Amino acid sequence: MAEATEYKPTEQDALEEEIREREWQETWGKDAGLYIQKMDALLAEGTRETRMQLLAMFSNSDFFEHYRQVDEFAIMFVVLSIYQMEDSEGITETILNQADTVAGLMDCMFEFKMILYRLDFAVGGENEEELLSFLQEHSVSPYWMKVMMTTCVMRPLSMALKLADIFNAARMVQLHFSMLEFLEEYYPGSWRNAAKIAEAFHKNAQEDEERQYRDRLPELPEQLQGQETVMLKLQELLWKVQYREMGADRETVFFVKENMVSDNLWEFLMRHCEVS
Repeated sequence: MAEATEYKPTEQDALEEEIREREWQETWGKDAGLYIQKMDALLAEGTRETRMQLLAMFSNSDFFEHYRQVDEFAIMFVVLSIYQMEDSEGITETILNQADTVAGLMDCMFEFKMILYRLDFAVGGENEEELLSFLQEHSVSPYWMKVMMTTCVMRPLSMALKLADIFNAARMVQLHFSMLEFLEEYYPGSWRNAAKIAEAFHKNAQEDEERQYRDRLPELPEQLQGQETVMLKLQELLWKVQYREMGADRETVFFVKENMVSDNLWEFLMRHCEVS
């Protein structure tokens, strides 16, 4: 009897879902292919006017609500969100320049996603070179990069730190700064990240913005002068522990032993660093 009771709702749910799918196909599904053809035609023409038509199509919530579960429409919604940000900043080599069909844009997004996955989990070799090649070939903007971080990456904190180092080494200034901003927006609290942002503003002669981030850093007392590098790294590790970054606790223990962190520095960090 218990098994029958548990099974009936499951069977009923399946039947209801089948009915909803049939009704959707009869009412909306039959037109999905036509809309995809229309999107392909607009993408192929590639003018500002046709791109505005695409944006208008997806800005209509009544329209998108009926097709959001269809892969082509879901991906195009993301792509057009990226394009809108790029266009508003005057970027000419946008994501819509990377393919002239919906299928082509989907392939491009999927390729990018898999490159990030392989880099994140160290699957295969030469992942960093593969990423840099893709970024250059497709003129990936900071806005496109940030959207990938929020929609595709499984471990965004560690990935953002890794990408920030890669972009800095490759002298990709805008992408490097976009990762620092990403960390500040989604994982605030890192003194080391704030110091890097302040340095970026310093190089760009943006004094007010630099001061804003410098002011977030506590001033080291006289007895701790010269330990700023150790202090920033250790605070970053505690910050990673706060956000439950995998392996951060072991990394912290190893760092403390290796650097023989003094009681005075620990006391300073505990007084100034908010770690829950």
